[in-house]
Amino acid sequence: MSRLSAEGYGEYAARFGLSAATPSSPAPAAATSNSCTVPPPGEKPGCSATLESAILARSTGAETVAKLAGVLSVADGREGDQRAVEVTFDPAVVSFPRLLDAWAAATKPHDGSATVFVQSDAQRSAAVSSGLRVVDAVPFRRD
Repeated sequence: MSRLSAEGYGEYAARFGLSAATPSSPAPAAATSNSCTVPPPGEKPGCSATLESAILARSTGAETVAKLAGVLSVADGREGDQRAVEVTFDPAVVSFPRLLDAWAAATKPHDGSATVFVQSDAQRSAAVSSGLRVVDAVPFRRD
């Protein structure tokens, strides 16, 4: 019973023939800002997801970005008529400017492929500061 209560499921104890009890300690804290925990009894569950996405012109740099700590996924697709990748990342682990630096270092900037499809003013500012070609994003289509 104590485990059920400690994990926030004390209200279900009666279904197992146990008496309900209040938890002796609060639910454990979230490991990261992108985690959800079991709320204390009587509170609504909630998450504080902070993941972001970046859309970059498809290049050899995509493989480099995929290896960065904090990058969760890299998906091929299209941004308008141009091949692109959508990178989902945790900005608490890898910043957008750091992601751009790694991508630009692995891309051949002189061939015009170093294009960032920006989705916010913050992304625009970081991309311009990095000296990359900036284009407003349109809906990304996955392959």
